[in-house]
Amino acid sequence: MWPIIEEKFGKIEELRLWGHKHEVTCVAFSADCKFLVTGCGDGRVRVFDIDSAKLLYYLRSHTSFVSCLAFSAYDKFLASGGFDTYVQIYETKEYSNLKQLRGHRRYVVDLSFSIDEALLCSAGWDSKIVIWNTKTLRKISVLNFHDNAVSKCAFSPSGVYLASGSWDKSVRLWPVKKLQRIALEDVTVFRHHTSRISCIVFSNAGMMATGGWDGKVFTYHVKKLRLLNCLDPQAGWIRALAFSNDSLELVTATDDKKIRIWDVVTQELEGELHAAAEVVTTCKFFPRGELIAAGAVDMHYALKSLPSNN
Repeated sequence: MWPIIEEKFGKIEELRLWGHKHEVTCVAFSADCKFLVTGCGDGRVRVFDIDSAKLLYYLRSHTSFVSCLAFSAYDKFLASGGFDTYVQIYETKEYSNLKQLRGHRRYVVDLSFSIDEALLCSAGWDSKIVIWNTKTLRKISVLNFHDNAVSKCAFSPSGVYLASGSWDKSVRLWPVKKLQRIALEDVTVFRHHTSRISCIVFSNAGMMATGGWDGKVFTYHVKKLRLLNCLDPQAGWIRALAFSNDSLELVTATDDKKIRIWDVVTQELEGELHAAAEVVTTCKFFPRGELIAAGAVDMHYALKSLPSNN
């Protein structure tokens, strides 16, 4: 371990969550980082308490692979998407299923809630982005501007933009206020990647980072709609990205099973960690500053936590 990692985060701890009978395909943390949900090849969603590693809920969600999961910003809702082309939305109070949402013709592969929890975005291999109203549970808009499968979607913390990434190698920024009646000229398109987009994250300070199959990470100034920098870990496909809560660090997880921590200002590598998981799919900073990374190991999930000294 690099000294700066020890100084900033302390001792690494690992937690393994058991209870899966099929391949773990996706994971999401609640906003307060008290709960972890996993999706599996059996179409089920499991809800775990992170502190105790106890399985709390077992949800029969889909008829095929669960491909994506998302909590809303204040943990009111949980949504799941699957290879059965459906989106399921739950209220987290008792994890009651509110409705099955039907708007895609092919796999649903990513989900994101707006910061006010009023909108849910689903991205699919049918090249569509579907916007849902979480109060009425109705479809309010379908965005068809990508030329290939849409692999990623994310609302900005400011609530101003929705970002999407696609197998057409583009990243697009959509003004949220115009989502119901949007024109081509309203959309900002970035074409810096040379392969499919695999990750999109926003920082609290107004930056956006994107990762791709080309192994590169691009950072952008969202308000000015311009490119800032390019990181190249030279380690294969970018699997996961996360900004620290103060927006000063960016974490990358790559195909070589390493988690790297970068200084956003200097673009220097602060340190790297070897992940126990076969594939790291999610990185997230807790509200107190701890970094946690999750990935599949056979039929359970391993979480690697770096506690903050603060």
